[in-house]
Amino acid sequence: MNWLRAGALYFLILFALGTVVGIARVGFLVSRFGADTALLMELPLMQLAAWFICRDILRKIEVPRGLRLAMGATYFLCMLTAEAVLGRLVGSFGDAAVGYT
Repeated sequence: MNWLRAGALYFLILFALGTVVGIARVGFLVSRFGADTALLMELPLMQLAAWFICRDILRKIEVPRGLRLAMGATYFLCMLTAEAVLGRLVGSFGDAAVGYT
């Protein structure tokens, strides 16, 4: 079950980092460069961070080679779930703010 723990940890760290970087991107870069350019500036940083974080997790938590795909799938399912839940929450707040039900 190390693959499950490693995948969940990978998700938690990357989601937290993505939240901080996303707030910084929207707060500082979007107004100066536009949304698309700001996103393209953030992308290499997050890819590099994901690679280093995954490498460090695999060094600390022993995940057999055959189960590393399961670790990645765990991360992916956690990320999709979090994005869907937060999208619904933010979307429902936005609808309430403008009077939609």
